[in-house]
Amino acid sequence: MPPRPHEALQRETALREHGVSRTEQVASAVLEIDGTISVVPFQEPTVHKMRHVKSSRNR
Repeated sequence: MPPRPHEALQRETALREHGVSRTEQVASAVLEIDGTISVVPFQEPTVHKMRHVKSSRNR
């Protein structure tokens, strides 16, 4: 059965509310009991920089 127009509109609205513009950016989407759609977007990998700290103990 093809999706109904109002279902597609609800899905697109839920994606926009969560800052997602395309379905490919969604890791998970859940239809909640109250009828709302919860969206979990994919996260970009976080880059952590290492700080080089010079020790003053051995000077």
